[in-house]
Amino acid sequence: MVRRELHMKTGRSVTGQPFGLHLFEVVVGGGQPEAHDPDGLIHGVRWCGADEIESLAFTFAEDQDWLLGQLAHRATAQRGQGSAMAGKMVRDRIPELMATKGQPARFGRAEARDLPALPLAKVREEAAEVVASEGSIAELADLLDVVDALAQCLGHTAGDIQDARAEKLRSRGGFQRGIILMRAAAPDRAEGAAEG
Repeated sequence: MVRRELHMKTGRSVTGQPFGLHLFEVVVGGGQPEAHDPDGLIHGVRWCGADEIESLAFTFAEDQDWLLGQLAHRATAQRGQGSAMAGKMVRDRIPELMATKGQPARFGRAEARDLPALPLAKVREEAAEVVASEGSIAELADLLDVVDALAQCLGHTAGDIQDARAEKLRSRGGFQRGIILMRAAAPDRAEGAAEG
């Protein structure tokens, strides 16, 4: 069963023929895969695992890269937070640094439809690393950088963030005094709950 269209591109083949490529998310309901192929251009149809995709021959290499990126992104989302595995955002110079060290890796670029999901996942990852490191300055720097990237992705400037912070400080104060909420009555629905 087809759930949704994931990707569509158009172009011209090496022979100059126009084409349209549509990729869909599907759920296997049973039976054998088959395709309607009036032009006789499909070489075969079968379900394959993510581990097989790198060994398949794609007409366009970028389609294979796109598909591998989607699978890695889905694996990251299912884990709930990033890790040292594929599918997560990394700093801009990581490809260059890994190449310099001779570490093999594949990289891609986030597309508009992957935003802001990827930087949001990175915020979760970096926040968890701040907690795990008990506030390491390096991890705090990573968290600030990825929050800045997320803000830019959402169309906010550094000035917008500073204005919002200043308003929060003015109206609710900061966190410098170490005040802890020990107990609170249920909030009136008309007033809403206090925020942190």
